[in-house]
Amino acid sequence: MKFSTIFSGSTLLATLALAAPSDFLGRRHTPNILPRDVAAGPTVYNNIWAGAVIEQPPTGTFTKVSGQFVLPEAFKPSGSQSGTQYAAAFWVGIGADPLLQAGVDSIVTADGKHEYSAWYEWYPEPSGTLSGLDLAAGDKIEVVIETASPSSKGNMTVHNLTKNKKASKTLAAPSGGNHGDMTANWIVEDYTVGNSNVAFADFKKATFTNCVAHTSGGTYTLNKAHPDDIKQNGKILTKTTIDSNSEFTVKYVG
Repeated sequence: MKFSTIFSGSTLLATLALAAPSDFLGRRHTPNILPRDVAAGPTVYNNIWAGAVIEQPPTGTFTKVSGQFVLPEAFKPSGSQSGTQYAAAFWVGIGADPLLQAGVDSIVTADGKHEYSAWYEWYPEPSGTLSGLDLAAGDKIEVVIETASPSSKGNMTVHNLTKNKKASKTLAAPSGGNHGDMTANWIVEDYTVGNSNVAFADFKKATFTNCVAHTSGGTYTLNKAHPDDIKQNGKILTKTTIDSNSEFTVKYVG
């Protein structure tokens, strides 16, 4: 999988790669940058990420980031093209480049079937699939990302709390990148295949709860986060609202 990079404030948020079911296998992210819209105030608009981001802490690095969400069902948006598959990804991560992340894709296929795939990745290494989670729309999902050191190893866990099924993966840190450039990320993504964004699904609403980030020196909540939203070809597709220190909502408004 390739990757895309975006700029969030002064921090380079790196890209995002995912595993996928069926005909999305082999997908990668490629550069596709939309600069921040400074007129929008605290919201950072870009072409792939919506959600909440905490910039690198003043001292230390993030060692654990976790959050929960109810898995949305993907729908074809108004004016959708026939014969086209639509998708959105929901994930939690630590870092910029490299980026340690795991989550779930929600997909509506060209013939209207719904598919779900859990995945893990430590960019820039390839992503992989987390199996055995028996995923369905409405399941409550918890994602926990941990790394004692961004230059050593990391662990990614996706837990289907509704079905009480869990899958984890531990990886050695990839070489390259800025291992000191760390952000905490809770994201809804319109990822890319080849050089183009996938057709972005209407996921209605995604609510992330129990969002918390840890460093060796303390705990950070969403009162330190800024919202990100997706804007493509001049059109805003999402609206992120940080509802409390531990919860935020992303609505599809495209």
